[in-house]
Amino acid sequence: MLIAHLPAGFLLTYGFIQRQKRVGSQPISTKKITALWIAGLLFSVLPDFDMLYFTFVDSRYHHHLLFPHLPIFWLGLLPLLYALTLHPTLRAMRSFVHLLSLNIALHLILDTWAGDIWWLYPWSTDPIALITVPATQSHWVWSFMLHWSFIPELFIVAAALALLIKQRKNNAAKKQ
Repeated sequence: MLIAHLPAGFLLTYGFIQRQKRVGSQPISTKKITALWIAGLLFSVLPDFDMLYFTFVDSRYHHHLLFPHLPIFWLGLLPLLYALTLHPTLRAMRSFVHLLSLNIALHLILDTWAGDIWWLYPWSTDPIALITVPATQSHWVWSFMLHWSFIPELFIVAAALALLIKQRKNNAAKKQ
């Protein structure tokens, strides 16, 4: 995925917050909703922070081989974070850990569409990708953008934009 992680995270975070509003026994504060939005959008692109290391330090290896894109890393970290939220003083952080888990899973699933993810690492060093995009252009980005597999990304972006426009209209109507 090239452009759809943030819009997909927007859609997921929106659904997550709506569910939190319906399920919770107490109303969620505006401050917490804002914090969930910021966290959700950040979490949706968190694995791609490895691009900084890849770009500026060491580009010899596929950036999906770095720990933020390895499912085994998250399978080790997330249970620890959930365990921390069992402590009474950290219980309020549980919704953030849920949101982190969902956004990381979504990110890795989306990357599996047309990019390599090492789902079985360290037991297997074979990457898994549903579609292989051939290098048909001078730069890999153009190869991805001109391949038919880019179309679902455009649909995700369009869905996020449609929801954003709808939300802005609803908020404007409430203010009147």
